[in-house]
Amino acid sequence: MKSIVVVSVALLLFVISPADAQRVQGQLQLYNDESGVDCIIQDMSGIVTVYVYFFDYFSNDRILAVQFGAPLPDCWPGAIWLGDTSPWLTSIGDSQLNDPSGWSIAFGECQIPPVFVGSIIYLSQGLAPTCCPYPVVKAADGHPEIPMPVGAACSEPDPVLIGIEAGTSYINGDHTCPCIWPVPVQEKTWGGIKSLYR
Repeated sequence: MKSIVVVSVALLLFVISPADAQRVQGQLQLYNDESGVDCIIQDMSGIVTVYVYFFDYFSNDRILAVQFGAPLPDCWPGAIWLGDTSPWLTSIGDSQLNDPSGWSIAFGECQIPPVFVGSIIYLSQGLAPTCCPYPVVKAADGHPEIPMPVGAACSEPDPVLIGIEAGTSYINGDHTCPCIWPVPVQEKTWGGIKSLYR
């Protein structure tokens, strides 16, 4: 069964024709908390867990798989990558680009964003400076025509290859390096409340 899922991921992320990759959808972002709210990662001595989420505020499309990297930034001295974890059945590669094709994760079925992708775990000495940028990056995914991470969006009759915006979070961020992302203007969201006062 696992080999069937692995083959499915390979087909989704490597075999879908470039002609299908006509849109950019959603964003992969790193967070300090499990709920995907705080994109300022707090460095401290000990275990630091970075949470990866796929968000898409402006589309109702569903997502089937993602492929990306999020290697330890050079500005985070003393941190050691311990590993990646994901709740999804199929997780291939790693966030650190040890295999240049990065971290590929298939969700098994179409998911409505936001989607928790997985966690990157570090052992840190708490030495990161203020505003150390930590970006999501493109992996060597076989689609050089798409200059960002790739994913498979659910579409009828077949999945469609998409580009995914690569978010940048900050380690020990402050007011000089905010990582604030768009909030949808809908009646029951913070964006909806903010829109009442414009």
